[in-house]
Amino acid sequence: MPNGAGRPGDEAPIEAVAAARGASAELVAQALARPGSDEPTTVALRLWCLLPPHRCGRPEAAALDAVARDLRRIAAAIGPGVDPPVHTVVGEFLPAEYPARRAPGRCEVSLAVVLRAAGRVPALAARVRARLAALGVPERR
Repeated sequence: MPNGAGRPGDEAPIEAVAAARGASAELVAQALARPGSDEPTTVALRLWCLLPPHRCGRPEAAALDAVARDLRRIAAAIGPGVDPPVHTVVGEFLPAEYPARRAPGRCEVSLAVVLRAAGRVPALAARVRARLAALGVPERR
């Protein structure tokens, strides 16, 4: 993947994108596989990032496209750094704006991401949190 998204040892480009966009993550749910089943362990999260400052109304389409692209780059970088390997499913980018928690007067958008690991992995959420921290994406509380 371009810009280090597929190499866990080279996070600098992703960290820069996360910092520039004011990215944060919100772990929404974790589902453990039943003992003895073939079901995956799943962690669902939302990646958030700030929109560029803009006047009332929607930001320009190009700005929304750039934000969506950067959120997808961050999402793609999460899975390769988690042990055991996880499959990343990125949801559709919906450009709904929300008042930003961390930057008064700004708006932010989010992207749903689901990470799945084969079998029962009780510590998957903690591993995903550690990976997000390594990428410079703080967790929302």
